Amino acid sequence: LALGMLVLMLAGCQVNREKDMAQIVLQVGDVTYTKKQVYDNYATILASGGYDIDPMDEELKESIREQLDTMLVGYLDYLMKVEVATVIVDRDMPLTEEEIAEVDASMDQYVEFVKAYKLTEDEDPEAAEENAQAEGEDIDAQVDAFFLENTGMTLQEYREEEYKLTKLEKLGNALAKDVTASDEQVKARYETDLQSQKEAAITGETYYESVVTGDSDLIGAYTLHKASGYQLVKHILFTFTEEQQDELEALQETIDDEKSAKSDAETAKSEAEAAKLTAEDAGDTEEAAAQQKIIDDKDAIISALSARIETLQDQYFARRDELAAGNVAKAQDLVARLKAGEDFDTLLAEYGEDPGMKQGASSITGYLISPTGYGFDETFVDAAQQLTEAGQISDPVVSDFGVHIVKLLYGTDEADLPYDLVKSIVQPLADEDAQQTAVDEVIQKYADELGVKVYPDRIKFVK
Repeated sequence: LALGMLVLMLAGCQVNREKDMAQIVLQVGDVTYTKKQVYDNYATILASGGYDIDPMDEELKESIREQLDTMLVGYLDYLMKVEVATVIVDRDMPLTEEEIAEVDASMDQYVEFVKAYKLTEDEDPEAAEENAQAEGEDIDAQVDAFFLENTGMTLQEYREEEYKLTKLEKLGNALAKDVTASDEQVKARYETDLQSQKEAAITGETYYESVVTGDSDLIGAYTLHKASGYQLVKHILFTFTEEQQDELEALQETIDDEKSAKSDAETAKSEAEAAKLTAEDAGDTEEAAAQQKIIDDKDAIISALSARIETLQDQYFARRDELAAGNVAKAQDLVARLKAGEDFDTLLAEYGEDPGMKQGASSITGYLISPTGYGFDETFVDAAQQLTEAGQISDPVVSDFGVHIVKLLYGTDEADLPYDLVKSIVQPLADEDAQQTAVDEVIQKYADELGVKVYPDRIKFVK
């Protein structure tokens, strides 16, 4: 009897789980999403991003479960926007033939990529298809199976999803057109991000640098708060000619080859040292002696390579200085003009050859130099770190990129960059915020008009 009751209890739990997952969590016209559909879709998204997380796992840590619930609510809202945009665009601004063709071309290109690199080792899609036919396989069926396994959709379903995303983008662009942030919104974004950067500076260098980098590849491209120990600098750069750069790169390549050979010799020596110890422990004096011979040989090679590398480096620097002589003379002339009172930015605009100093955020705030100088030429960093007072200018210095005149904008003391200086950097981000808000508000109005039903409370996992 007890066993029978336990079976019934377990069956009841299973039924409850099935009922829970069968709940409708989104309805837009005739389109509905069940909780299970949303969970399955999101599981695929997590897997494609490299996350080994099963949203249905009842043993997930509470902290992960809370984050996952929040993400699922956000995903549900995203699905609502996609479906609403699909209805509105189909009704008011259907995709043009060109827009549809663009989606199809992108999809066809992706299918060719799948055929070439995901289904076979052939790099030619036609060859992959011929091989599949020769083996009696249906390449289209393989492609469908690939999409089903990796996206949870067949190829045609995936294509239809791409059409929907294009419609969301089209509606978003139409609604966001001409929307810009007010001065108050820009200032609010500045203050929010400034505070975030201050907190990041307290957390640590790695996190701080990721925050001030933003969406750029350049550390400090979005600096509003300069942390203690860092500097902000500008520079006037006279670059080497293309021919000079090629010559220097060839010399550096020779040095790198010698360094690689030295590294190989050092690795071989380490292996021989380990083998010698093993032989000695085993009492094998003959093998130990053989390994010692290898060690001695590698020591001689390492010594010779070290000397050669030093000679090559001396030759490299001498040649670099020789090639830079003309630019050094130009730079010295500019330093004299700067000391006579001419404006640095004016001369930078006229003579500077670093594109980063003439466009983008770094043209306003300069380059952020970390205490380690990571990401910048060592000579350039050394010149910057010799400067201690804001406004101070270096003498010309030669690096692998050319000849620099460095100006210190902000020293190592922490500092907040003034709003008026960075407003044009913050403005595009504030505009994006304002545009997204405008799009969200109008889509919500459309959703109300269409009688859309969204149930975010149902999407959370119930144990």
